[in-house]
Amino acid sequence: MAKLSFLSFLKRAGIGSESIVMTNLDIPSRGKSKDKSDDFSTYPLINLDFSSPKFKVEDPSKPQIPIIGVGGCGVRIASVIAKRFIDYGLEFPILGIETDENELNNHELISHKFIIPNTNAGTAKQYRKGATLAIENKTAIDKAVEDYFQDIEMRYEHEIVFLIFGAGGTGVGVSYELAKSLIEKGKRPVPIFFFPGREENTRIQFTAAAALYRFSYGPKDQCLNLCSLLVDNDYFLEKNARSNFGVTLHAINERVGSTIADLLISTELDSVGYSADLNEFLEVFRNIRGVGILNYMHSGVDY
Repeated sequence: MAKLSFLSFLKRAGIGSESIVMTNLDIPSRGKSKDKSDDFSTYPLINLDFSSPKFKVEDPSKPQIPIIGVGGCGVRIASVIAKRFIDYGLEFPILGIETDENELNNHELISHKFIIPNTNAGTAKQYRKGATLAIENKTAIDKAVEDYFQDIEMRYEHEIVFLIFGAGGTGVGVSYELAKSLIEKGKRPVPIFFFPGREENTRIQFTAAAALYRFSYGPKDQCLNLCSLLVDNDYFLEKNARSNFGVTLHAINERVGSTIADLLISTELDSVGYSADLNEFLEVFRNIRGVGILNYMHSGVDY
């Protein structure tokens, strides 16, 4: 039996396309592309450096949006973002929250770390378990987040916070409870969420659907009414179907992380402080509920 893509899974579950507002939030190309779509996922995996080419910019400004990676997928992407900032000569604090201590300790570039205690190395992909752990440890998590915010050198205050996670139990469950807590404090979380691939099991597919429902497209009284960004792993894997599966997943992490970092860097190019570009970027996520697709864009010079 053919495996369903995640979007097909949503339709099978009775979730029509009218429930999801899709929009592409792409980084414009700064060089000649190898194809008209300028979609970086079509580039062959020919080496071990899978990051997109960097912007050619002197003295880039520090990003101005807090970044919190939650769960295994979230902390892996957050680590890539931190590496990308270092490539630009920038140091920007990032918070990683995990239930698996070994996983979090593998990422030295994440400046702030919080291990949710008494979890026995994870949540077994059960988002309700992740949510329960977050509720039980709310005070400690809130303190870790507050300490992290205090270590960010913000030139101007705003309410946007990026939450990065996959469809695992920790990622979805903890991120949902954390998002509620951030909203209570006057923040506006932006979930950056990774579609499961069609090879992943039904529990992961269900968890992903539950996440979208709870964050963005459920009835207004049953969800957080946020603007979420989605990353389609399945599309990337399809484009690179002949490559090793593990290598392809690593490439996804590298390219998505570098794209998110470039997205943040691009809002501060040739500007000082709370620039018009940054303000316009932040406005995308304010007072809007819906879902956007974050593509793997070629953001630098041609190969």
